[in-house]
Order: sequence, then C-alpha cells, then structure tokens
Amino acid sequence: MKTIHLISHTHWDREWHMTFQEFRVLLVYVIDNLLDIMEKDNEFKYFILDGQTVVLEDYLEIKPENKERLIKLIKDGRIFVGPWYTQPDVFLVSGESLIRNLLIGRDIANRFGRCMNVAYLPDSFGQSSQIPQIIKGFGINSIVIWRGVSRDEIDEALFLWEGEDGSKILTLHLPLGYGYNRYLPEDINKALEYIIKTTKNIENRFKNDNIIFMSGSDHAHAQESMPKILGRINKLLMENNYNARIIQSNFEKFFEEFNSDESQYKIVKGELRNPKDMRIHAGITSTRMDIKYLNKQQEIIMEKYFEPLATFGYLLGMEYPKEIINKAWKILLQNHSHDSICCCCTDEVHNDIKWRLSQVNRIYNGFLKIFLKEISKRFNTSSLEGKLLLAINTRPYKRNDMVEATVYTNGEFSLLDKDGNKIPYQIKSEREIDLASVDIETAMKGKKKLVKETKVIFKSEHVPSCGYKLLQIVEGKNENFSNENFSTDLKVMYNGMENKYFKVLINNNGSLDIHDKRTNVWYKGLNIFEDVGDSGDEYNYSPPKEDLRITTENNNAKIRLVHSGPYLATFLIINNIHIPMQLDHESDCRSNEKVTCIIKSLVSLKAESKRIEIKTTIENNAKDHRLRVIFKSPIKTDYSYAEQQFCVVKRPNIIKNSINWEKENYSEKPLPIYPQQSFVDINNGDFGLAIANKGLTEYEIINNSTIAITLLRCIGYLGKPNLSIRPGRVSGIERETPDSQMLGKYTFEYAIIPHKGDYIEGEVVKEAHEFITPVFTAQLTKKGTGNLKFEQSFIELFDRGLEISAIKKAEKENAIIIRLYNSTKGIITNAKIKIKDDRVKEAYVTDLKEDNQNNISKNGDIYIIPNINPYEIITLKFIIG
Repeated sequence: MKTIHLISHTHWDREWHMTFQEFRVLLVYVIDNLLDIMEKDNEFKYFILDGQTVVLEDYLEIKPENKERLIKLIKDGRIFVGPWYTQPDVFLVSGESLIRNLLIGRDIANRFGRCMNVAYLPDSFGQSSQIPQIIKGFGINSIVIWRGVSRDEIDEALFLWEGEDGSKILTLHLPLGYGYNRYLPEDINKALEYIIKTTKNIENRFKNDNIIFMSGSDHAHAQESMPKILGRINKLLMENNYNARIIQSNFEKFFEEFNSDESQYKIVKGELRNPKDMRIHAGITSTRMDIKYLNKQQEIIMEKYFEPLATFGYLLGMEYPKEIINKAWKILLQNHSHDSICCCCTDEVHNDIKWRLSQVNRIYNGFLKIFLKEISKRFNTSSLEGKLLLAINTRPYKRNDMVEATVYTNGEFSLLDKDGNKIPYQIKSEREIDLASVDIETAMKGKKKLVKETKVIFKSEHVPSCGYKLLQIVEGKNENFSNENFSTDLKVMYNGMENKYFKVLINNNGSLDIHDKRTNVWYKGLNIFEDVGDSGDEYNYSPPKEDLRITTENNNAKIRLVHSGPYLATFLIINNIHIPMQLDHESDCRSNEKVTCIIKSLVSLKAESKRIEIKTTIENNAKDHRLRVIFKSPIKTDYSYAEQQFCVVKRPNIIKNSINWEKENYSEKPLPIYPQQSFVDINNGDFGLAIANKGLTEYEIINNSTIAITLLRCIGYLGKPNLSIRPGRVSGIERETPDSQMLGKYTFEYAIIPHKGDYIEGEVVKEAHEFITPVFTAQLTKKGTGNLKFEQSFIELFDRGLEISAIKKAEKENAIIIRLYNSTKGIITNAKIKIKDDRVKEAYVTDLKEDNQNNISKNGDIYIIPNINPYEIITLKFIIG
C-alpha cells in the first residue's frame, strides 16, 4: 500500500517583496492561528515551521506570553523547528556562516524543547558541495532540497548526495517543489482528484511506496480543516479500492520508512546547479553588489578579527564577550536568508539589510574600544619611551607581506621593537588633523589638539603567527629608516614597477602587462573593463535583444604615480568609459544617448609580494547594464577552480545543453556564471592565474582563457516575465526597484595572483586569505603596569595546506575552539598545531556541535592530527585549566 506523507508547512521568507516588519505582522497571525488549531485539535498532528528558528524570536518579541505554548507543542514533536537559524542561501555566504547558522539555530530549537533532525533547504538557489559534510557534522543524516537537481541527473527522489570531501547524506528531492499545494480543496472530490493526479505525476520517483505531498507555500497558514479532509479522503480511497492512504506526516517520520543501507541508493556528487526543472537564478550572484560586498566585509570581521581577538583576550585573562559576539552573529545571519543575501527584494528591504549589516561593524567597533583599553593595561610599559603601536596577526602562520598602520604624533618618529631596534617603514601618507576627531577622550576635554596622522607600511615578519607584537613610536628625527633611505627588491619605472617576482607594465589604455619571473610567462591585457546591456531582473542577468559591448581596450587612460618607496609602489589609473544611458524597454535595445562612467584604479605592488593589489572605484551613471573587469591569459583550459566553503571546486567553462536548452525545455538557460568565495583560478598545470577578492561574488571564464569578474549589475526590476534566457512567468513579483540600478560610487578590492603549477602549488589559498586578512594594528592611548609579554604567539600551524576558519571560545565550557580544514586535494598526515599556553590540560577533536569525539595526541606543546582528508573540516577543542 502506498503511503502519501502530507507535510503541512509554511515557507517563511522573512523579507522579500515586503519588509521584515510587514511580514512579521503576518507571522503573528500565522503562529497565533497555528497555536489555536493545534491546541484544540490533536488530530492536527504536525506542522513544519520552515526549518528555521528566527521566526520564534520574531514572534515572541511581539507575543512573549505565548512562549510556553510554543515550547509544549515543539517539545511534544508537533511543531518542528530548526536546525537553521535562518533559511540561507548556500553559495553567497561563508562556510563558517553556515556552521554558525546551524549552531545557533539548533541551540534555540533545543531550548524550545526539540530540534528537527532533518536539514531543510526548500528554496536555496542551488546547493553548495560542502553542505553534506556541514550537515553531518551536526549529527544530522538526512536533508530535503529542491532547486538544482534535475531528472536528467537522477530519476529518484531519494539519493545519496556526496559532498566535496566524500561525506554522503540521504537526500530527498522535492519533485514539484515545496509549494505545489498551498491548501487542499475543501470540496472532497476535488481534493481527492488533485491528490491522485499529483501522486501519479511523482510516484515513479519514490521506490518504496512512501511519497511526499507538500501542503503549504510562501507565508501559508495552517489549514484547520486538514485532518477532516484527510479522514474523508482515506474513506473514499478505501471505498474505491485504491491501494493508498494519506497521512499528515513530517520529514522525520518520512525518513524512518527508508533503509539506512547506502548501497540501495544512487549517488549524486558535488554542487547542484542544474536549472532544467526549476530555476536557480544564476544572476543573483551579482545583484546589489554593494550589499554582497558589505556582507563579506562583515563576515571577515567576525571570523578573522572579532572572534580571534576576543579569544586572544580570553587567553590573556580578559572576559570573553560571548553574548555580544552571538548577537553580532545573529544580526549577520538575519541577512543570509536566501532572498535577503541574494538581493531579490524591494528597495525598502535592501535598505533594511544594509542597516543591519552596518550594525555588525558597530558592535565590533564597540568591542575594539574595550579590548584595546584592557590589553594596554596588561603591558608594563614604564620602561618604554614614546607611544605604543599594537600589531596582531590573526593568521596561523608567520607572514612575509606588509603591515599598514596609522600613527598619531607631533612630528617625525621612529618605530622600535621592545629592545630598541629600529623597524624600517615607508610613509604612505600624512596630514595634520585635530586629535579630537579620532580620540573620544581628547574630544571630551573640549580642546583642539593638532597632530600629524601618518599612514606607514612595514614588514609583517615582525609579527608572530596568531599573536601580537608591541612596538614603540618614538618621536624625533628618523634619519635612517623612513621612505627611500633603505633598499628592497621593489623598483619603480615611469610606466610600471617590479619586485623579485613580477614586472608590471601599465599600457596607455590602463591595462596591465605582468611578467611572472618564476615561470617566464607574460600576462597581457589585464584589468580591462567591459560593459554590456542587461535586460534582466534581480534574479537573472539577461542580454537585451540588441546589445552593445564596450570596453576600455582602446581608451587613453590617465596614469599617475601615487606611491614610490621601498615597500609600496602605487599607480592611479583613470578610465572614462562612455556607455548607453539605459535600455529602451519597448525595443529591448541599448539607447543611443550615452553617459560617462569614471573608473579609478589604484594598482599596487609591494616588496617581496606574490600578488598585485587593485582598488577600483566606479562612478556609475548608467542603467540597465553589467560592468565587469577582465583578465586575459595565455592559458587554455576547459575548467576553472573557485573557492567555495571549505574547498575549491572545479567547474566547466562551458555548460552542456546551453545551446539546445530551449528545445529541451530548460526553466532557464544554463549560463557558466558562477559564485565564488575569495578567489577564482585558471591554470594548465605548469602555470596559472588567480584573481582574489574581498567580496566580489561572481565570475565567468570567457574563451577558456579569460577571467571576468562582475563589479556591477544594474537593473530596475525585482522580477520581469519572458526574459530571453528565462522565458515564461515572472520570478518573484514584477515591481520596479530603482536602487538596484546602482547609480553612484562603489569601491571594490581585488588582487592578481600569477603563479606556477596549479592553485595548490601556487599557494593561491594562502595568498588570497592573506589578502583579505591584513595584520590588525592600533595605536594604544594608555600605558600599563601589568606583566604581559611585549610579543606573543598563541597558535601556529606548520602544514601550508591547512586553513583556519574559526578561533573562538567554546559554547559551553572553558575551552577554545579552533576549526581548520584541508584546502588541498591530498591527505595531510600528522598535521601539527602548536598551542602556546601551558594551561591547556586536554584536547579533543569534536563534531560541529562541539561535542568531544577523540583525544588529540601531544608532543610537547605540539598537537598532532594523524590524517586530514581532502577538504575535510576538523574542529579542535582545547580545555583551559
């Protein structure tokens, strides 16, 4: 007998075509109604509250008196919540963000009595390849998904999804999505007819007579009459000798019907981005790039600075601000809901997202003030002369790049270490300011105090791994060590610059020719800007009927030397690009009237650096277009390699069926426009070219040789029907969103990394992560009388393939958590991690819930992890005694 598992649910977009506050009004009515129904009718057995827990907080902020009612129904296993905090997009956010989403969501659900033990991603726009490992790290063995899976790949609704590291998870693909039946018809005959019709449509995809039937949709409320309708339908099924029954069910109950023997299931590997049967909306990777870029800055703050600094402080005896950090994480995660971070929302919603993201930075700034004040008291600086500069390296390796710092003095000065040795530096810029504008204590005194603000650059070798160094700023003439009074490998020419790794030449059009001295390969025509029309919407890039491609290849750029010193050379390159003002939407052609967009790029090369860094500011005055930066190469390859969460994914530059997609009834044209985390790379095994970024989330490989990074995608509609690459119905709703035209100024940072070998041999992950994680510096305003060492390292790794994604205090005990992962395709054996704290009394490998699994062996102060598989995530817990 067939069992039809009817899943009563709501899919709760926290914000989308209405703002969060508007949708929350509806949420209150939906949950009020749900509580009333379930309390008076025990036959209404189950309801899935969309697999997220933020809705509980949102509701109870308005109706706190109903908390116990919710707890009872959740504890009794009738309302299912979690394991997510918010329903995330799984490509555009970091791996650590996904882990925290589950860590916080699961904790909230358990505090309400019970967490759903099935992961649920009903509407994320495709599925990232590390989701199986992340989900299994929380002890969850099954997942429900929709978008990104096609019957061309798998004809069964249940299969094993294998992640990048080899983790496998039992996966239910919703054949018709999550919202094909919002409510059952009250007319029993129509309800029966619909159920039979739908069942026949999908039953061949279910192999053991257990079938999923979704009842609910976006912002749906519980259907009070559901139990009575099901009772009458079952009676009719029996009377008419249908070999079937329908029950109100839940995902856990459904998965209980299936054998855990993995050999029974087909395997699907890697990321899931097939748009044949349902849209994955490839263009959302570049909509509202200002928001996506800002989100990445906040992720970097949380993961690379806020938590590591707080952990270092904890190891030095300070209080760890767990509640403050978790509040910042919650605010950040509230922007990771799939509609929110994908930016397929109204302008009003996007304004809310930007405001929330700014709050993360403000919380961090509040923490920094206290942290710097507390750490300054712990040094005994009575023997030191002058002012103090603190430099902190949150990377687990000793570095060989440059540190930038801002110091405030009355005149010239020297930088000294604790022993009085002078540290060479280059002056990047200097100006006179009122100290009250940057120092609150000076401001509160109400007196004007003019000082010199100097930005300097010096070598990072002076700062230890995952540690700090205290430097002295001694005022007085610095005759021997500033500016050009010492030599390095960096040279500046009239048309470029070079160090021991690269020669960089600037062409008349502003593009770059780079010679990699290690491989003797020239890369010519890099950092060219390309503009095309965009007739799409916030979901999809779509070319207009008649397009016009414009580049800066034939431009005459303005070029000026800005910095010329032993540590840093910088050129300013200004390009004016004249592009059509907008689209003529009736003809779907770019307008004849043109406007000028100004593009300013600061191109920098540092001494001994293996990357060329670029900071580009765009003054956008046009609508309905896409602006990308282009990097040509002599490489010919069919594949790209891009960082995703805890791994590097290999992707084809040309997607099969992209030509015959209409004949084969694809929901949208499969475009090779891909998401990325911190870099994309192309290589031929002998040499390669990578482009790192600080928040540019989209790339494409053109002609198997050229990397194109999207800077701006400017469109004016949330959704539009009948796009050339996406025929048919509108995605979302058809509403104008003028702010998504991205008029105004925007600044982005990225880096060019030519290298030898593939991305592993070229240490691209290391270079990209050092680019996005500069050494932290701050001038201390107070001197102290403590006994803290002037230089200290807390953590050090020795295997270059290992990367750290989290340094934090454990959630529930006096311990620190270090989460690392193997960023290579090979097994790392006997990986070593040094913890320089003699108070560590025990160490464990844990799961992502931070529950202990195995002890870690130790040799002195070095802990040894026997084997770390390719792209495997390892969480370590060090108990502090």
